[in-house]
Amino acid sequence: MRRIALITGFIALVGTSSYATYSGYTYQRQITIPSANVFNASGTLTNFPVLISTVSVTYSTAAAGGRFSNSNGFDSIFSTKTDCSVSLSHDTETYNNTGSTYTTVWVKVPVLDTATLNAATFYWCYGNSAITTYQGVSTNTWDSSYMGVYHMADNTTLSLKDSTSNGITATTTSVVLGSGAVGSGAYFNGTTSTMTAGTAANFNLSTVGTVSLWFYSTLDADQWQNMISKGNSATGRNGFAFNLYTLSNKKVYYFMADATAYQDSWETNAYAPANAWHHAVLVWGTAVKIYIDGVRDLGIARTKTPVSNVYKMTIGAGAEALSYQYKGMIDEVEISNVERTGDWIKTSYNNQKLPGTFITIGSETTDAGASSSNAPFFGTEF
Repeated sequence: MRRIALITGFIALVGTSSYATYSGYTYQRQITIPSANVFNASGTLTNFPVLISTVSVTYSTAAAGGRFSNSNGFDSIFSTKTDCSVSLSHDTETYNNTGSTYTTVWVKVPVLDTATLNAATFYWCYGNSAITTYQGVSTNTWDSSYMGVYHMADNTTLSLKDSTSNGITATTTSVVLGSGAVGSGAYFNGTTSTMTAGTAANFNLSTVGTVSLWFYSTLDADQWQNMISKGNSATGRNGFAFNLYTLSNKKVYYFMADATAYQDSWETNAYAPANAWHHAVLVWGTAVKIYIDGVRDLGIARTKTPVSNVYKMTIGAGAEALSYQYKGMIDEVEISNVERTGDWIKTSYNNQKLPGTFITIGSETTDAGASSSNAPFFGTEF
């Protein structure tokens, strides 16, 4: 562009170069989240972990026209600043550099507010040869109410890592990498598979909590399947169990108990048929609520809460007794010590179910102001 300058009585044309600078990053894309994709009838959602799952530009040494400078994808950040000067916390789940670059990353977005056309706007900055270390802060991506977050996969291997600051690594028996709802997931064989996290003292959820996961059951026989539990399923005491009952057309159940007997149980009205991915959330505190695929089940309102500080958190089987084993895939287990709102749960489901339509990624620009048609495209959605 040209700038007109007035110099001592006459007008001169001064040539200038006007372009964006991205704090050492060569490329940038604007990311927006349309307000229509966010549920917040109860107010804004703050510090929300947004999933970005996309097949992106190729790594520069792998193919011509690539954009990333680091083979591990470290030179990729997200920022609320147009100059990329402030980096948002992000947690990279998977990153593949063979040919094309597949990225599954969670970004902590400060505010999602539907009062405007876009609930949030931020920027993806990448292509910085000076970057040699990971720029994300995985543990800060998940707010302090998250007690454990298990993505189940790290590129092409099963991951038992807890992404939160608590760092409660899981242990497994006979669990292997499988397909997932978000990236890859964990496969449970229905007989010997189990996954446990921490000690009995971890995950104190005696009065309030939220557990969520994606599941894909492959079992059609008449059997209970424990998806996640923290209690003795053999005696029905000291905790909770979040189950799938295959005989009744794959309805979801929960059980909660004190030290002597079951306090409460509930069969959902909703069905979750086998051989398909479903999102299940159990919330308790002021009331017990179950959400299946983003929708609150319309069962009878419950008020009981579990005494759940006796047994370990167990995924894919009944806690401690290791009974009623689950057969199929489980992915993205998230455990919180608060009651997540229906808005939070619905928005999470919407984001994780269809990450390619939840966000909008703009065209690529360079720090010299040029545009590129090398736009990323999204992977397969289910």
